[in-house]
Amino acid sequence: MSQVTVSTTFNIDVEFELSPFHKRLLAWVVDLFIMLFYLIIAGKILAQFNLDSMEWSDLYGIYTLVYLPVLC
Repeated sequence: MSQVTVSTTFNIDVEFELSPFHKRLLAWVVDLFIMLFYLIIAGKILAQFNLDSMEWSDLYGIYTLVYLPVLC
């Protein structure tokens, strides 16, 4: 397995093993499904509230707070 060596400012070499591409791809797909599931559930919860009477600035704030975990 490939290794990456990182030299620190304290003159210590830290070695990391690189994971294979298929494991990284599988992890990315799992993360993507988790984010999509969260967005679907958050969208359904927001749809339950009467957001039509709110102003645009309030809506942007609510949507930003709800979708912030996915954005980060």
